[in-house]
Amino acid sequence: MSSLGAVRFAIFAIVALHSVFDCLSKPQILQRSNGTTESPWSAEECPETCIPSKNITCSGDCLCVFLGDSEEGTCFNMTGVEELR
Repeated sequence: MSSLGAVRFAIFAIVALHSVFDCLSKPQILQRSNGTTESPWSAEECPETCIPSKNITCSGDCLCVFLGDSEEGTCFNMTGVEELR
């Protein structure tokens, strides 16, 4: 009977550890000072593309974002990430 108890304890320990690691690996929702849990940043696509190799850049507050190895990027206006500017 003691081996059955050891197996039960081992299964419990594995499930408990898995639960702890699963909870710790999920991103935390940031809470703002006003009490809401919405994201502190947002991105809105600008109506233009950018190709820095041809000196075509984004205008205004828009940033050039590349996907993969593409030479042509898409311009986005991002708020809440002022440290990237």
